[in-house]
Amino acid sequence: DRYRLGLMRTRNVTRQTRGPSANASAVSRTSAHAYDAATSAPDVCLILKRSICRCAMTTSLASRAARLFLISDVLRNASSSRTGATFRTTIQRWLPEALESLAKARHATTHAIAKERFERRVEATLQAWLRWSLFPPAFVHGLESAFFFDENDDDDVHAHVGERPDVLALKRRARQAG
Repeated sequence: DRYRLGLMRTRNVTRQTRGPSANASAVSRTSAHAYDAATSAPDVCLILKRSICRCAMTTSLASRAARLFLISDVLRNASSSRTGATFRTTIQRWLPEALESLAKARHATTHAIAKERFERRVEATLQAWLRWSLFPPAFVHGLESAFFFDENDDDDVHAHVGERPDVLALKRRARQAG
C-alpha cells in the first residue's frame, strides 16, 4: 500500500520525533521530515501521538514541549496542503490525551522554574492554535482545561461553585466541539 510508511521510513520518523530539542531549527527539520511522508499521514500521526503520549516519565519538560511544538508545526503547515485535513483530524482525535499526558508530567515535576517555563510554552501553543483557527475555540479551551486542571488545588476557578469540573466531560465536550 503506497499510503503506508515502510519500516525504514517509520524508524526514521520515529527517531526524528524523539530527538527534537526546543530550538526552532530542530523542530522545523523534524516537521519537514514528517511532511516528506505526508502521503502516509495516519502513520506519521501515530508516531507523533506515541512521541508525546507514551514517552517515559523521565523525559524532560523541554523535550515534551519540543514535541508539542513539532505537532503544532505539522498542524500549521497542514493548513496549506492537500493532506492537511488528514493530519488535522487525526491529531485532533488524540490531542486531549496528549494534553493530559503533558499535565501529568507537569504535576510530577518538582523544579518550579522548569514547570513555569513549560506551562508558558503549552499556553503559548494553545493560544497560537486559537489565533490560527486550527480548531474551534471550545475544543482549545477544553485542551487548556485538561492541561491546567489540578484536582489537588482547592483554589481553582471552579471552587466558588462548590464542585470540581468533570475532566472526562470536558474532554467529551472538546471532542464534540471539534
